[in-house]
Amino acid sequence: MDYFSNYRNLPREIYILFISRIIDAAGSFVQPLLTLILTEKIGLSAAESGVYITIIGSLSVTGIIFVGKLIDLIGRNIIILFS
Repeated sequence: MDYFSNYRNLPREIYILFISRIIDAAGSFVQPLLTLILTEKIGLSAAESGVYITIIGSLSVTGIIFVGKLIDLIGRNIIILFS
């Protein structure tokens, strides 16, 4: 049986969405993995690990807001070039 026959010859945009979704899902796995590393490998308690993950989440939200404003002021292409 050919499981992938239904997915052949789809529009190019579908493949781009598929690949971008895989990349996004891989990025979403970072925080749970970091939590496991902090508790299991480094030896932090669950509370300490939670504090670090909360700080990272708070800083990322702040960074997203800041970069969004910066993109509005400077432009997306310049931000992408420098990042």
